[in-house]
Amino acid sequence: MHKKTWSVEMVPINGPEDLRETTRGSDVEAVQLKPGKLMGSIKHFGVGNLGISVGRFDSAIRMRGACIKRELSSEQY
Repeated sequence: MHKKTWSVEMVPINGPEDLRETTRGSDVEAVQLKPGKLMGSIKHFGVGNLGISVGRFDSAIRMRGACIKRELSSEQY
């Protein structure tokens, strides 16, 4: 596959503040289901016009809504 037709980006999540900051501006609701420190990452894959976002966390969370890549930020404050 030609390099310009696909992309991969990983955004580390080191707490609920990072998750809120990363998804700010998108239509995503996230709820942590169990107490404890929230650690994980969100990985964005792009193939042509198709975008897929996958999250992996060490605590149970529920997320729903649409992730719009241009609205997601990999900057950590």
